[in-house]
Amino acid sequence: MADRLFSSGNKSRILAIENLESDKLTISKVAETLGFQVNFCKDDQEALTKLQQRFYQIIIVNPELSGEAVSRFIGDLRSIRGYERIPILVIAPEHLAMYASNYLDEGADGYLLKPFNEDLLFSHLNLFLRRQIFRRFHESEFLKRDLNTERGQIILCSDSKQVLDIPIHAIETEVIVVNNESELFKTLFSKNIWIVLLGAQAKWALPLVGKIKNDEAFNVQVILLRTSKALDAEVVDFFNQGGDDITSINKPEFILSRQINSRIERELYYKEKYITALTTAASKLPIRSENRFHLGYGDWDIEAFHEYHDQIPGGDFYEAIAINENQRVLIIGDVMGKKWDAWFFSLAYLGYIRSTMRNVAYQHFVDPAKLLMELNDSIFRDFKLSEVFTTLSVALLSKDSNEILFASAGGLPALVHKKSSGIVEAVQAVGTLLGLNEHEEYKNTPILLETGDTLLLFTDGYLENNNSRENLSTMEILAGHFKTHSALSGLEKLDDALRNAGTNAFEDDRTMIRITYKLGNS
Repeated sequence: MADRLFSSGNKSRILAIENLESDKLTISKVAETLGFQVNFCKDDQEALTKLQQRFYQIIIVNPELSGEAVSRFIGDLRSIRGYERIPILVIAPEHLAMYASNYLDEGADGYLLKPFNEDLLFSHLNLFLRRQIFRRFHESEFLKRDLNTERGQIILCSDSKQVLDIPIHAIETEVIVVNNESELFKTLFSKNIWIVLLGAQAKWALPLVGKIKNDEAFNVQVILLRTSKALDAEVVDFFNQGGDDITSINKPEFILSRQINSRIERELYYKEKYITALTTAASKLPIRSENRFHLGYGDWDIEAFHEYHDQIPGGDFYEAIAINENQRVLIIGDVMGKKWDAWFFSLAYLGYIRSTMRNVAYQHFVDPAKLLMELNDSIFRDFKLSEVFTTLSVALLSKDSNEILFASAGGLPALVHKKSSGIVEAVQAVGTLLGLNEHEEYKNTPILLETGDTLLLFTDGYLENNNSRENLSTMEILAGHFKTHSALSGLEKLDDALRNAGTNAFEDDRTMIRITYKLGNS
């Protein structure tokens, strides 16, 4: 199978309507190579339900599981906000090959005939990514490269893998040697490239300078290596295309390597300075989620834990809002994006939420489901916010009651620990993502807690990229450690336990809210 050309990010998913185990295994293997997670479903109705609950970047359909309704399913999918241009791949058995043109006419983007192999599926999915997904999301994906301090790599364009124009052993970062246009752009897409060096004999690379510099996805320096100091047509062409600088290679190795290393160090210095400034600004904004929060509220004890990934603000947010003397609303949400781009949107969501909460407070009552409906309609009509998706869960507490009213928009289940029995139960979240459809309806779920019982709300940073050493699902791991740590004073201990339970580090920001009913406790 070809190497990965594009990584779509930690939260990117493929939805596949397929039930044949061998095909599911092939799809999963290829998806993993491309950096995707796959959710499978048995038919088109289950698929439509899943599409309302979570955003998917690619859809794979076996028409045999949709019967004659596959064309209708594709039409229904295209009518859902956000899925107008999402790639759809039909993988059909041989006896349905005659309908291939129908599927394509109805809006499918590709067609594969069973049996299929990994390489062919990889080519189709990678083509979709390059044509559509990358075009829509490339700004945020490459923003992640610009806003991190991971040391970038250098590309050296050469006509040989053996005879090179620079002393690679003396360069203080990885140097990737490429010998043709295909290798060059594959590396630009898949690596964190800071500098492109055009070797003195790499004549094939000179016409590509303008293509690199004019693509907003590539924020790189392009430097021409020369043996001559003459201002000839090659130099003029290089600068006319937008090239950055020229460096002579007719100098001692020490000087040449020092010049290249200084560019890397200067790039790293400015990135660190920029990120520090943004992080400082984020910490001083009036609209933000504190990293730690604790509140005693009547018979309730409320604690929140909020942690950035790599110290950079992301899409998670929470809020505790006092409606009146006897009622308080807790919200927890996650904008579906990464790091800074998601963080900017999370501030807008918090602004919407606070404004809406003030309006409903004047009505002297709070209904979590109604709150979500009003927020959903506001977000749906917002031109910019409607381009992203968010989960949001709402919990309403009253001072004089042991009942929590819970509603969710595409959120994860809440977990309830019963002190008397020691059992942990899941309260399933019902409701679509905010902003996906106009006039969406949401439902309230009452949760009754007895003395010592605890409710846990959390974002999916705890469920992704944290593989178990015990062959358990991430939800089972979370429930097990919540049962063990439900009565402890600090959520940091629960967070540490979950970190140690996995084979991988957390790769997303994460947030938890723990609500304990403590009537009669000392």
